[in-house]
Amino acid sequence: MVTNPSTGRKIKKGGKTHFDILKKTESTSHDLVNKVRNPGTGRLVTVGSSLHTKLVKEGVLSQQASVEKKALKYAPLKTYKVPSKFPKFPVDRSDEKWGTKKPQSVGQRRFIKEKCGDPCFLLPEFNKFPICNKTLPCMYNCRGIKGASARAGEWKYSRVLEISKKLSADKGCLKNPRK
Repeated sequence: MVTNPSTGRKIKKGGKTHFDILKKTESTSHDLVNKVRNPGTGRLVTVGSSLHTKLVKEGVLSQQASVEKKALKYAPLKTYKVPSKFPKFPVDRSDEKWGTKKPQSVGQRRFIKEKCGDPCFLLPEFNKFPICNKTLPCMYNCRGIKGASARAGEWKYSRVLEISKKLSADKGCLKNPRK
């Protein structure tokens, strides 16, 4: 639990409110994008984009149009720690779907973290990107590692993506040995 600086109330670490607070405190000038309104459509156009330069050349927009600063929609967190060492747990290469084996609820994730430790998550501080099965014994899951890699790439967690690709190569998850 963490204290919300604006209200003084306890909030869940890694929850939506906590992420919002982190984004506000880490917001810098490079997280903001300059945009102007397109008078024809009413939509926002990024300054310097090809559409913006086209509108300026056509005379629809002036160079001195009022600029609005907008935050990037999904700016990834900048302060997260990714584990660098992984113990030698066995690897589950079964054909069973990852959705049936992954720890989905908060309780399941806490249980796995208590029993197996931080290496079962690629973002252990927030119990995100699980790569171990929800049942004991502690065991990495190839489909979990690949799934974490896909989601990390989708949400722009570059360090998590690097580690997951390296881990999938180290654990032999890149090729299916039965085919």
